[in-house]
Amino acid sequence: MKMMRTRFALLSSLVLTCIVYAHPSKVEVIRGQVVANTGLLSCLNGYEYESVVVRIESPVKNSKFIFVRLSFPCGTNVKWVADAPIDHQFRLQRNLECDAVLEGTLDPAGLDGKEPLWVSAKGIDTTELPFGKMLPCYDSAEFPVSPVV
Repeated sequence: MKMMRTRFALLSSLVLTCIVYAHPSKVEVIRGQVVANTGLLSCLNGYEYESVVVRIESPVKNSKFIFVRLSFPCGTNVKWVADAPIDHQFRLQRNLECDAVLEGTLDPAGLDGKEPLWVSAKGIDTTELPFGKMLPCYDSAEFPVSPVV
């Protein structure tokens, strides 16, 4: 009887694990404009890693800005990350684990080495960037964050 309970427990945990990993978070389509990026396009393991702040059309959790993490193969030209803001349709997956207060600076002179240096998109009013505010975080479904090995 004890062996049956052990097998049932193992089988139950296996089924739960399969259910959790079989249903990744839902991909959402969100329209908005990139207003700032980290500007740190360093190549690591064949991928460049980037974070962007996006001003969105429909606010999420009372925020009209979201934080998006993405990566893409080194040398890929992803123009919408750095160019003048244009409406872009993002395919994103919500990631509750990376919600964070937007920290950093736009001014390289104010950089203390701990905070990221953000680069604003051309033509953006930088006074509207939500420094000090909590931003919902998303991962790009189109350019998913590749693991660093």
